[in-house]
Amino acid sequence: MEHMLKGVYDLHIHTSPDVVPRKCSDIELGRRLIGAGMAGCAIKSHYFDTAARAGLIQEQFPQLHIVGGVVLNRSVGGINPEAVERSAQAGGKMVWFPTVESRSFQAFQYRENPSPDLSHLLTVLDENGMLIPQAKAVIETAVRHRMVVGTGHLSAQEGMALVVLPADAAASDKEQPGMLGILLKVLIGVVAVSMVAVAVVGFIQFRRDRYDSE
Repeated sequence: MEHMLKGVYDLHIHTSPDVVPRKCSDIELGRRLIGAGMAGCAIKSHYFDTAARAGLIQEQFPQLHIVGGVVLNRSVGGINPEAVERSAQAGGKMVWFPTVESRSFQAFQYRENPSPDLSHLLTVLDENGMLIPQAKAVIETAVRHRMVVGTGHLSAQEGMALVVLPADAAASDKEQPGMLGILLKVLIGVVAVSMVAVAVVGFIQFRRDRYDSE
């Protein structure tokens, strides 16, 4: 199966340094990508912006194409458009909405607990189920910098609200025809990452169900 990796990009790799152990460092990752004949990757951390680290890997391995970005968990201010702006200025190409600190994700993790306190965790929806202004500002910033947007570990309802936003903006955009293509690219990125997330969650649940039955 090694031939299947030739020229491939992996858009979701966690490397060290990080707050938890990882399989390899940034530099070792570069060596492994070259050894596998891959074209590049996106490095991700749940807690730190990886744009600058990606730039350093790129300098060390110019034959690769390495990008980074920012995950909007609490360590960067949560759903913070300013963090997205700075990441983009540092060369970031990816922005992910909350992952391990998503309220819906932790509600799933604590599903056996009848009343966990999740009020300190993150959501993109207000009490009426509408996108909060910060989430809209994040999307607008990502569009302006042509970043790929991932829905992170949000719920299906939250993810769909984010998907609809750029689609509606593209439909109503009459004065900037070039923006339509940018918005559609962001939409495609959101949908693709959402599909991967749903598949991963389904696989994890399948393994758990299988393990419980054995």
